[in-house]
Amino acid sequence: MTPGSLVRKLLAGALIGLGAAGLVCLVAWTGRLESTELLMYDWRMRLAADPASVSRDIVLVEINDTTIRDLEPVAGRWPWPRVVLSSLIDYLNRAPAKVVAIDFSFLEHDRILGYSYGGDTWSGKESDAALVDSVRQAPNVVLLADAIYEGVTGAPQQNAPARWNSAPTSRPHLNLTSTAILVNSVRWNFPCCCWAHLN
Repeated sequence: MTPGSLVRKLLAGALIGLGAAGLVCLVAWTGRLESTELLMYDWRMRLAADPASVSRDIVLVEINDTTIRDLEPVAGRWPWPRVVLSSLIDYLNRAPAKVVAIDFSFLEHDRILGYSYGGDTWSGKESDAALVDSVRQAPNVVLLADAIYEGVTGAPQQNAPARWNSAPTSRPHLNLTSTAILVNSVRWNFPCCCWAHLN
């Protein structure tokens, strides 16, 4: 093999490789591969899933349309007062649950003047306090956290600050213990679920 033919083969191989990579990038850019990849991912998960290996200690407590409808006479319409979630946390911890993860955002104080729950009337402030107390007393609650970039102080601003029509409301601080950790920074538009790992 002569040095010239070796260079031609290397150049041909590099061009074929670059052309194939460019073609894949072009097809991926159009989004044509995404649906195929999702179908293949579903197929791989069905092959890997073994229903017999699922732990019976993991319980999913889902809050969906059915539970919202069924609990309306007790908890009222959605969004429920936080005292309802407080009761759920207390109930799961009596099991006792190893971990209770709640995938809801509590971005501001509850401003409702009065809820009827459990035969009592709860204010939004009392409802918030009940949730804080339940989370404080439970050593195993993990709450969703919301990371907000509020800008910089004492340095040049790199991006334009938000323009408020009025003063922004302060974020609530639940004063939680170290058991409240970041589990997800995605803010859901609708409640996703709670789950508990029971002993």
